[in-house]
Amino acid sequence: MLLRRSQFLRDGRPGAGAHRGGLHRPRPGADQARGYSYVFDGQQGTLDYGLASEGLRDNVTGAAEWHINADEPDLLSYDSTFNDPAFYNDDAFAVSDHDPMLIGLTLDDPAVTARYEFTSNCRDTKDRVIYFEDGEKLDVARVDGPQKVLNLHQDGLYIDGFDHLKGKDLLTINQYGLGVWSKYGDLRKDGSPRKLEGNMLDDEESIVFHLTDKEHVGDALGVEFEFGKVRGVGEVTLTFREDGVVVDEVDLTIVDNRVAYDLAGNTSFDEVEIEVGDCTMVAISAIELDRLAPADQFEFIGL
Repeated sequence: MLLRRSQFLRDGRPGAGAHRGGLHRPRPGADQARGYSYVFDGQQGTLDYGLASEGLRDNVTGAAEWHINADEPDLLSYDSTFNDPAFYNDDAFAVSDHDPMLIGLTLDDPAVTARYEFTSNCRDTKDRVIYFEDGEKLDVARVDGPQKVLNLHQDGLYIDGFDHLKGKDLLTINQYGLGVWSKYGDLRKDGSPRKLEGNMLDDEESIVFHLTDKEHVGDALGVEFEFGKVRGVGEVTLTFREDGVVVDEVDLTIVDNRVAYDLAGNTSFDEVEIEVGDCTMVAISAIELDRLAPADQFEFIGL
């Protein structure tokens, strides 16, 4: 954001150079024609400008001149050379010959909604992870059968699953979503497989979602899980970590096939682990993350 006094031009623009440099007036076009900050000999003009960068324009909530000077009569001018000093009032009015600008900004942490959907049509061996940002589909990653790790670095994520038992464990995707297959945990006592548990996350397993830095997204502030299938009481535990350190942990109950949680304040995380309670099994159909985008940098420069 650049705030400065600039030479008035007939068309009310602060010069083409500012626009070539990516700076824009943060007010609707209709207001530009009516705006003024200086009055001289009955003519209105603009001396003061606020120019916003492209990345900051969406953070501007409003802009206006504060007409505390230009509209005041010369009799009340701050300059008492030709006026009676007795007319002076110690208030905000008539303290200059032009008006200041008021610009409203919201500077909350900029975030991108990153969504990952886990799908399979059961007609071929290619399972899919579909990636969205702010509702726009950007990528479809094809997964060739069960995997130890789902590597989605191009979309800022990789996933691994654990059964906390000896033996192989793999991430699986079916028509209901993402689960964990465990070599020993998903077998009956007679050695035959439990087909349902083999495609779902059960109480002996966990799945960890690792957030990797992407060009314009980083850590996250909140998460929502959606489930394509839920069996049992629907209790889950989410553990959040930042650089390997636990920053929050919460127990939630699934409602309408989903759970959501935002960390307190500005606490962020780069890893979230999901586990389920006793007698609960789930298949994760989607995970949605509020991921931080690089913030605009601000410097105050005297001109």
